[in-house]
Amino acid sequence: MSDQNVLDLLRSSWQVLGKPARASVRRLVNYQIVTTAFVLAAQLAMIALAWAGIALPDEVSVGFLVLVFCLEIYGYVLVLYAHRAVKADYFARTFPDENNPARLHWNAGYGSLLAVALLALSMVVPNLLSLAITVLLGDVYALSNFSAALWLLLALILVPTCCKRFAQPRR
Repeated sequence: MSDQNVLDLLRSSWQVLGKPARASVRRLVNYQIVTTAFVLAAQLAMIALAWAGIALPDEVSVGFLVLVFCLEIYGYVLVLYAHRAVKADYFARTFPDENNPARLHWNAGYGSLLAVALLALSMVVPNLLSLAITVLLGDVYALSNFSAALWLLLALILVPTCCKRFAQPRR
């Protein structure tokens, strides 16, 4: 599939989604971007303080780790909300009758595919930033690069797949 076809698929799928689903996905992506910016700024501030010779108490580092953990948990909650919204939108479009037996064909595989695609989509910008920073620092073979590249690959594969499956415009 060419790049233009993928972009057309993403645009048309975005337009097909209802307002609640689009708002939920947008909230998830924006949250990940803002959270990444905050964590990066805090890490840079701690590095600058360390270079200036100011030692931070251990409680600050532990508190920062707890805060990052809580931010990650809330990010997963937002994935859950986006998942529910996209699934509800898909059901409303594809199976308008609430008692339609075709709704029973939704299984854990579809749910997992959609959840991983939403998570990968929300982490595109943070993973690109992570790759850029570690390459700039000269640590090309870092494990974080492998993880970021894997999530980017998952986004490239799963997001178009889910767009075709769950948000394909009716023709």
